[in-house]
Amino acid sequence: EKPFDFDVQIDRSLSTLMPFGYLGYLSPIQIWLITGPPKILVEKTAAIKFVNVALNTNPKNKIGVTAFSSQAVNIRDLTNDKESLERGILSINVFGTTNYYDSIVAGVDKLDSQGRKNTEKIIIFVSDGKPFAINGYQKAIEAANYAKDHNVKIYTIGVDGILHVNAPLLR
Repeated sequence: EKPFDFDVQIDRSLSTLMPFGYLGYLSPIQIWLITGPPKILVEKTAAIKFVNVALNTNPKNKIGVTAFSSQAVNIRDLTNDKESLERGILSINVFGTTNYYDSIVAGVDKLDSQGRKNTEKIIIFVSDGKPFAINGYQKAIEAANYAKDHNVKIYTIGVDGILHVNAPLLR
């Protein structure tokens, strides 16, 4: 079976501390309606599950991990070491705002430099919201085009309730 090279990108912005599927706050006293675990925990759990399924399906698959908020941070280079990947995922802490552009470009560059020739390259992009900057939407489209130009596919996963995930952009 033909292997794949993946970069799993995990949103670690401050909003991921909010509960999964929360409905917002009740004005004016801002009481959060808690409906689930913190989104960062949901993201980490999903990423670990993905690592296990991808490597159990084909041990020759290689996976990297990138955490992103205001900037992208390489957590793990491409590897098929499950334990190292899991430790890396669990080490991600929450910080900053949401910057899609830097993360996608860094992931494409990682897959280009570390990926294997003639191996399909894929970013698994996990986020709970929208890019933060005024031009964040346009920069996200630029990053997606950069990935396309480098033959890197992006699969997106929105982690939140329907009120907060930017589904049109993640498509």
